[in-house]
Amino acid sequence: MRILVVDDEYVSLVKLHLILLHYGDCDVVTHGEEASRMFLKAHKESKAYDLITLDIDMPGMKGYDVAGMIRQWESINRIKKDEKVKILIV
Repeated sequence: MRILVVDDEYVSLVKLHLILLHYGDCDVVTHGEEASRMFLKAHKESKAYDLITLDIDMPGMKGYDVAGMIRQWESINRIKKDEKVKILIV
């Protein structure tokens, strides 16, 4: 399983990372813009994420904004429902 943890608060980021490491490869980023880039890069490299955790309130691009961008991209690219990334808002 490929996981992306997105949180601007260090303690939350580390805790989620340590918990989710037991379930697969886990990348971490601290802001929404970087999360968006990582999501697109993963798809370009055919290494899509299975799960993305998003902090709600981050400076710049908020978690809900990232989730909206992801869902819009998946819709435009006709990603099948069962192949869409699971998003957990934290």
